[in-house]
Amino acid sequence: ANANANASANTNTSATTNTSTTPAAADGMATAAAAAEGSATTASAMGMSSTESAWACMASLTKAADYYSATTVDSPMLLDVMLNPSKHSAGDDAESAKQTLEKVLLKADVDVGRLRQELESYNSKQPKLSGSNNAQKMMGRTMVKVLEKAKDIKTLLGDSFISTEALLLALAKEDTFTIGALTNQDKSYNDILDAVQSIRERSGPATSRSAENMYD
Repeated sequence: ANANANASANTNTSATTNTSTTPAAADGMATAAAAAEGSATTASAMGMSSTESAWACMASLTKAADYYSATTVDSPMLLDVMLNPSKHSAGDDAESAKQTLEKVLLKADVDVGRLRQELESYNSKQPKLSGSNNAQKMMGRTMVKVLEKAKDIKTLLGDSFISTEALLLALAKEDTFTIGALTNQDKSYNDILDAVQSIRERSGPATSRSAENMYD
């Protein structure tokens, strides 16, 4: 209910991107995000500053938008790719992101199945394009905020790269759907952060682009 009440917040837009699912299109979307915030960060730098698993999820956002025939590329789609990489053909690195995500959520005592159901219901109710998926789509302002917040959280965690955990924490901090879904389970950003920090006591910070692939 909280997620539905806040649905309009995630439909505000700040930049356009093409729906092609090529790496160039994914780079274009990241460039649009950086430009929307007035950042000098380039898309290629964003890719190189992320772990392979985190970048695989970000680069698959256009596939998620195509899947839902969406008019807006927004932050709940990032969570959808992370939770359901096979649905969006996001690849093996995104599968590693999924395993990392589930480990953190389970550590935080979040019902992952319930989260998936609520997310699917939310995404399926968002405005859809009529006709061809080749039309330009808009990048949501919240998606931009999530990507910017992930960079801050990278520093907080002591990581060398933006990791899957940083993306999840950024969603828990900025994305209205994720915040509402966690609230529905009496959870919050702080619970997710505690879970990440507990797990990191053993694994340590993400100091390699293949960090998630080396987790137990």
